[in-house]
Amino acid sequence: MTSAPPLVQPFTNDSHLNDQASALGIFIEPLVVVSLLAAGVIINRRPLSPVSRDYSPIPSPTFSPTSHTRHSSLRFFKPWDTSRYANNWVSATLYRFPFILEVFYWGLTYWVYQIARAVSAVLFIDDGTVDIARRHAIQLLEFERRIGIQWENKVQDTIMQHAWALSALNRIYSFIHIPATIAFLAYFYHTQPFRVYAPVRRTMALANLLAFVVFTLWPCMPPRLLPAAYSFVDTVHKHGAGSVWTTNKFCNPLAAMPSLHFGYSLIVGVALCAHPPTAQQHRRAHPHPLRALFLLYPALILLAIVATANHYLLDALAGLVVVALARYANAALVPLLALENAVFRLLHIHKPSPAHLVESQSVQDVLPRFAEDALKHPEDYYAA
Repeated sequence: MTSAPPLVQPFTNDSHLNDQASALGIFIEPLVVVSLLAAGVIINRRPLSPVSRDYSPIPSPTFSPTSHTRHSSLRFFKPWDTSRYANNWVSATLYRFPFILEVFYWGLTYWVYQIARAVSAVLFIDDGTVDIARRHAIQLLEFERRIGIQWENKVQDTIMQHAWALSALNRIYSFIHIPATIAFLAYFYHTQPFRVYAPVRRTMALANLLAFVVFTLWPCMPPRLLPAAYSFVDTVHKHGAGSVWTTNKFCNPLAAMPSLHFGYSLIVGVALCAHPPTAQQHRRAHPHPLRALFLLYPALILLAIVATANHYLLDALAGLVVVALARYANAALVPLLALENAVFRLLHIHKPSPAHLVESQSVQDVLPRFAEDALKHPEDYYAA
């Protein structure tokens, strides 16, 4: 690699600013996202049954968590009973299609993150920030070279020799990240107990927050925007494979560190590896040795983000660290349940249980099964 060009070079990103998203990105990708969300709502709908909706999935105001509670943040949480609102049309709809709440929370997390990035891009990116981001990028490359892992150029040069591989990786980078995450959430919600699903969803939300803090405080220019002397090519936009999510004017181009493309794919891969479909849910469980195949997904995303010059290897490592921290601290979001419960009470809405939790019709069960689960594991049921 040649020596670093002066940091005072003007910031030019012609390919990013002038290239428009392909027709696939503008029309088909949003349609795919909406279709996946709708499919998740339908697949996770609650079957019609004679069991009354009058049972409350939220324990009564006198409820006090038992010693089974693992999160101290819920030890004194006494939610309001909203069962009186169970029969209005909003509650009835949520009862029939409980995944609508997951769609809402995913949308809330995603758009808060995107708006925060947009505000950061509009308010904080100027010539000084660009120079700082370029300096940080060069420092990353120099550090990678010192420890012997500056492989980004070699990876991109190798992939560019195979047009089919480059085309595939361009589209994987642009069009797989969001749809695959949505499909995973719908599938995982459908197949796993809520106490398994909820921490994964919280981990994604907290990873967004941590990533935003990092790239706001430490902006970093992706390889594709470095001066030509560094020999990186913006393959995604050069070949018209830009996504509608990456070509809008509010996109922050200096948020390479950490890589949430890799972080999200790691969450998906590890979650599916650790919790594959069980024999009780399907006729045949995945054989144990094949669980490792789910880890091919983050490996593929890692190849895509490096080969397209959108991230450095250390960005992926930072994504791993962010995900690990988010997984460890995801319970920090649980106290938001008090706010959720208050909002639902204010709006006269009754929160449904997850669709796959079958309500008991036995006379000896005073509460439906999902309420019993809430009594035993309130920190798992009441998941922000």
